[in-house]
Amino acid sequence: MNDLLLIVSELVSNAVLHGRPPIELVVRCDPDHVTIEVTDQGSDVVTMRETDGASVGGRGLHIVDTLADEWGTQTNATGNSVWATVHTQPQN
Repeated sequence: MNDLLLIVSELVSNAVLHGRPPIELVVRCDPDHVTIEVTDQGSDVVTMRETDGASVGGRGLHIVDTLADEWGTQTNATGNSVWATVHTQPQN
């Protein structure tokens, strides 16, 4: 559960810092996984930044990449969407 909360926090924080309102959070729960999706109206392409040990920020998507089983981004005419999936059941 803590991993899911941290993923939500990172994705929403990124949308607030780098996107444009309105910002929407959708959480979909299935028996096997939870998918978190955050959408904003920003025009910048979402990318994972390179960081060094001295950087204060820029680690949000690295954290999502570590905690999520899958994640991705989509940019379209109305903005950006970033999603992450965490499996709740062991995968075969």
